[in-house]
Amino acid sequence: MTKYIVTTPAGDKYTRTSDRTYTHAAFILADGHFTFCGMSSSMELAQKNAKRSISWGISAAKQDARAVRHSNPQRYAEIMEAIKQAEIRISTWTPVVIKVEVAA
Repeated sequence: MTKYIVTTPAGDKYTRTSDRTYTHAAFILADGHFTFCGMSSSMELAQKNAKRSISWGISAAKQDARAVRHSNPQRYAEIMEAIKQAEIRISTWTPVVIKVEVAA
């Protein structure tokens, strides 16, 4: 097992112990804070994972909205408005990839 450490520019440290090989960690920078998304075996995969993490929340909310569209039109409208506001906020988020270190 290998212990991996990644440090954000803000100084936060994240660790993971695994038998897999990791080279990069994916984060989302939102409102000045870094949110950890996971570790990957390449920079390209880490970038993809960070971008995917941003879109998952919106996708889940849209599924919830579709579930109540006909049975509760008012709730559907409320969810769609919340999604619209979230999409505006999410558009300011930035995917960030940071190289991981192997702990000594």
